[in-house]
Amino acid sequence: MKGKKILVSVCALALCAGVSAMTVGCNKNNTKGVTLVEVSSDDVGRVDGISYYVVPEPAATAKVKALTAAGTEYSNVASLQQLYGEESYPQAVLVAKKSLIENDGAFVNKFLTEYAATANWLDAQTSYTEIVTAINSHGGTTLKAPMLSATVVKNCNIYFKKAAEAKQGILSYMNSVNAISPAMFGQCEDAFFCNVDGISATTVNQSKTTVSVYMPDGAPALSMAKMMCATPDVGKTLDFHVIAANAINSCVTYSDEASNADLCVLPVNAAAKLLGNGSRYQLLGGVTHGNLFIISSDGTLLTADNLSQKLEGKSVGVVNLSAVPGLTFKMILEKYYIEYTQGSV
Repeated sequence: MKGKKILVSVCALALCAGVSAMTVGCNKNNTKGVTLVEVSSDDVGRVDGISYYVVPEPAATAKVKALTAAGTEYSNVASLQQLYGEESYPQAVLVAKKSLIENDGAFVNKFLTEYAATANWLDAQTSYTEIVTAINSHGGTTLKAPMLSATVVKNCNIYFKKAAEAKQGILSYMNSVNAISPAMFGQCEDAFFCNVDGISATTVNQSKTTVSVYMPDGAPALSMAKMMCATPDVGKTLDFHVIAANAINSCVTYSDEASNADLCVLPVNAAAKLLGNGSRYQLLGGVTHGNLFIISSDGTLLTADNLSQKLEGKSVGVVNLSAVPGLTFKMILEKYYIEYTQGSV
């Protein structure tokens, strides 16, 4: 009897050891974890104890240049889009009032034709002074001509992707982010995704002669640069407004519907959460597709193979930690089974 008890005990210990080994095997592979810290754009590179920073272009390259010129050599060490490992993740989208789409399809079609031409137009630019001047004249901008180059503009990943083509990527991104932060997105109903190719080429109501277009500063503003620099032939006057990213949501949430933007570029999570039922606005398409980068004074490039090891025990400063940049970075940490907490240094 005693021998049986010993045998049972040994088996139990072996089973526990096996379960323990399985648990370790399934655990995230960064035992010390990563500490995520909210930082402002001005704080990038200036906070003791932070090894890496997640920053959107075009600010990322500007910060690298400024910090290096100030005496601490920084470099771009990773693209979140490349770490994401797919074609792209949706970052900013273009929405339009449903009434505008239904009443003036002819205008919407002309606008989208001009808008879709922006990517090639930006690729052809060699001077950015006119672009920055035009953006600045529509509300102000943090962009400076010396910040921009062909590489920086390419890193902004600006191109128009019709709603039908962007839909699956948006829903996939939403599912991944919602797994990290439940209810971060609202439910995107099918009615939210406009059938751009099916927009009527006719005009029902011609009373609206001026159309308001709102966008956040930065890459979304660059996406409208072509039309800001030269008045497009779209049949109406375009009233552009470039505003701070933290204020863009208010442009589609006024109780007085007439005060809301006719067309607006929004972060994808805000667009889905605020407008996802499609009753007031519809999504026309994606605008920017992954312009987030990691910069550091440690010049080692971060890859899928070394990401866990390089970030182990480190603090990472994230501009807009609670919004798309932070959610996207958390999604990538989850993808690579890296533990993280939020804190301060």
